[in-house]
Amino acid sequence: MITCLFATCEELPGFDPDDELAAHALAELGVRVRPAVWTDAAVDWGAADLCVLRSTWDYHRQPNEFYRWVDAVSQRTHLINPPAVVRWNAHKFYLRDLQKCGVPIVASEFLERGAVVRLAELMQRRNWQEVVLKPAHGASAHGVMHVRREAAQVSEGDAYLRELLSAGDAIVQPYLESIATHHERALAFIDGTFSHAVTKAPFMHAHARLGDRAGMPPGASGEVPVEATDEEIAVASAALRASPPGHVYARVDLVRDDEGQLCILEVELIEPTLYLYADPSAPSRLARAIVERSSQ
Repeated sequence: MITCLFATCEELPGFDPDDELAAHALAELGVRVRPAVWTDAAVDWGAADLCVLRSTWDYHRQPNEFYRWVDAVSQRTHLINPPAVVRWNAHKFYLRDLQKCGVPIVASEFLERGAVVRLAELMQRRNWQEVVLKPAHGASAHGVMHVRREAAQVSEGDAYLRELLSAGDAIVQPYLESIATHHERALAFIDGTFSHAVTKAPFMHAHARLGDRAGMPPGASGEVPVEATDEEIAVASAALRASPPGHVYARVDLVRDDEGQLCILEVELIEPTLYLYADPSAPSRLARAIVERSSQ
């Protein structure tokens, strides 16, 4: 029997609802699956035939330790998704790589650690009325601040941006009204092929640092299955072609900018929720892809 570990985190050491579906589908293929916390030193990762990154949702808090763990596990067993994919995707400057390949992304200012930036000047130069501040190492909405172009908010945003840049790289993006009106579209891919899509209700409140929604059950924050358009699938596919090869699963989050242009908000290749409930055939297709990749 093939044995598989689903890598999780201390906040959610067991399966989340999405992973329950994947684990059940793998069991039907004769794969014994159990969860294991990635920071648990007692876990013998090499005793399993493969390890799948599923809910390592705290990796951004200690990225260097996570990279070392990824490298160590990949030398002892078959890691999905592979290390090169993980390292590239763990730092949000991957968006700059996509942009260089001609993939449309949300307009972004990529700021390196130690940069001296005045937020008011940046917003005026880019003609942005509202912005979103993000750490380059971040997951979901962790550490994100939404700032309106008002003196008090800009001042607080300035202080927070200095805090971010003192610790690492950061990104500043315009806040897009379309997220509230049209919502995000999350497109799931299995083994490079489009699988299904959901629409995601906005999970952001103005002028707030936002917590992670890790552990929330599928659909709890407003996800609804939808039919992706040909344009959406084409843009998401272009982003994945510009990404490092080797991923078994992926999720691409799309939005429309204020001019109506479809663009990439995030490419999730490490531990994305895949909304497997949205397509009854998706769990079994993911399970087959995992098993097939592990034998290569």
